[in-house]
Amino acid sequence: MGSDTVDPRVTPWLKRKQYIAAGYSWVIDLDLEKFFDRVNHDKLMGQIAKRVEDKRLLKLIRAFLNAGVMENGLVSPSVEGTPHRRPLSRTA
Repeated sequence: MGSDTVDPRVTPWLKRKQYIAAGYSWVIDLDLEKFFDRVNHDKLMGQIAKRVEDKRLLKLIRAFLNAGVMENGLVSPSVEGTPHRRPLSRTA
């Protein structure tokens, strides 16, 4: 396995034990799963606009954020949060 490949046999608990054995005295474990459900679109777009000048790209990103979610054939609008668990490539 390459250095950027995650080994599925290494559980979070085992990883913590490895860090402690290596001499670390702090181990912080974060679960960011729900973070992406609450992202403010306007704040996110403001941060992106600081680095991206192309108005067409900004418009595309905004459309992606506002696309909504289809569940059981019904589309629900998206007013906050980011689409995740979908393929998306970095633009920069």
